[in-house]
Amino acid sequence: MGKLQNYLKNKNISVYIFLLLPIIIYIIFFIIPNFSALYYSFFKWDGINPVKIFVGLKNYIRLFKNAIFLLALKNTLIYTVTLILGSNIFGLLIALLIYRSSRNHTILRTFFFLPAMLSTVAAGFIWGFIYDPNIGAINTFLRVIGLESLTTSWLANPKIVIFSIVMVHMWVGIGYSMVLFIVGLQNIGIEIYEAAEIDGANKFQNFFHITLPLLKPTTSVCLLLTTISGFVSFDFIYIMTKGGSDHSSEVLATLLFQEGFKFSNVGYSAAISVILMIVVLIISILQIQFFRDSELKTVK
Repeated sequence: MGKLQNYLKNKNISVYIFLLLPIIIYIIFFIIPNFSALYYSFFKWDGINPVKIFVGLKNYIRLFKNAIFLLALKNTLIYTVTLILGSNIFGLLIALLIYRSSRNHTILRTFFFLPAMLSTVAAGFIWGFIYDPNIGAINTFLRVIGLESLTTSWLANPKIVIFSIVMVHMWVGIGYSMVLFIVGLQNIGIEIYEAAEIDGANKFQNFFHITLPLLKPTTSVCLLLTTISGFVSFDFIYIMTKGGSDHSSEVLATLLFQEGFKFSNVGYSAAISVILMIVVLIISILQIQFFRDSELKTVK
């Protein structure tokens, strides 16, 4: 037994043994499903009948001729950009206010992180009642303060429904961005700010020339996570509007679900998932490359 342990230690085989389980899980739950989706996207198939009809690129051609798909793509982009900006800007502002260690700040951190502990289903139902045009808290409050003209059907108005839903996503997810930014801020040495203060730098100069540059690694992680979260968001939209009347809040994830599970167009649905994966992959790579180049310029 001792000889076996020494052999494993010398050959570093033990490292690969420990990595084996994560690799197997990654292959089963990521590699195989993605390649399966790519495979099925070239077929017309209902998901049940063993006979699949090969159609080549027809599913993709249909997609880009489909006005509903183009609307869903547009809504997905709007949703994701709004989520990225809102979650990270407000997450950073909150982190700046409460990142110092104290009892009051710990309470505030807990308060802002509490929504993240809710399930997305529960959050969707709660905000569905808050947005209710008749008895919802928002419209009721507007009526009480004499701004009844601003009341609206928050989840039925096609001009604002996407923003209404993304606000809920931000409310739930902002705690994660806040925590990551707090960790990043705590890793910045106080002596850097003290040196800058001696040189006459004010708070704004400290923020733009010290805090933001040193937070680039944290910012890149937050942007990447919120980008992926926005593009694959399904639960909030489906729970609150199911895509909305006339597809006003339809996004790629809900359209994928509808086509695959409601209309049994598995091949067409798989094509949507492939497009979604490609878009997320390209944007994620661009983000990583941008921050990598930015860090190299900062080092130089």
